[in-house]
Amino acid sequence: MSKEILDLVDTSIKIGLGAVISGITTYFITRINYKNSLSKEQRDHSRLLSKERRDFKARIAEQSLESIDPFLTNLSDYISLVDGLLRSGKPQNYEKITSVVKAIDDLDEALIASRSNYDLCLSKLNLIGFYNTTEKLKLFLKMENEIRDSVIFQRKLPDRTLLDEYGSGFVELKNEFLSSLNTEFEKLFEENNYN
Repeated sequence: MSKEILDLVDTSIKIGLGAVISGITTYFITRINYKNSLSKEQRDHSRLLSKERRDFKARIAEQSLESIDPFLTNLSDYISLVDGLLRSGKPQNYEKITSVVKAIDDLDEALIASRSNYDLCLSKLNLIGFYNTTEKLKLFLKMENEIRDSVIFQRKLPDRTLLDEYGSGFVELKNEFLSSLNTEFEKLFEENNYN
């Protein structure tokens, strides 16, 4: 009977030891799989958040471009009006010509009203971190202030040379602004390459 008990104890130890080894192995494998699964979920979630952040910034950039359009159009119209007045031979001191004063004042009101669009665009671009583009945008306001100082406050049209500088400067600034916006917009998609 002692041999049977020894065989029974031997078999029990073998089975028990195998079960313990199997349980410990299963525990560690499950733990590793869980960590890998959790890590994969975190990476997927991080990618999703990055994609959403990129898409949000892209939408804001598009909206800012739409926001600035009225301001740029009014500024361009303003320069064109002054150019037209100079080309038509209106005197540089025009304050006694009622129709000219009204035309300039009406366009000036539109330009001032569209400053809210400018401010909105500037805020949106700063919000999404397009700082180079906002610096380009600030140059438009400087140009606008110089033109308005002469035309509205001094009631004097700029001379032909200065107006030509404003005209070509406006086109150059607009191209630089759009190029900067495009560069920063494309960086959004370079930084977050999703396949």
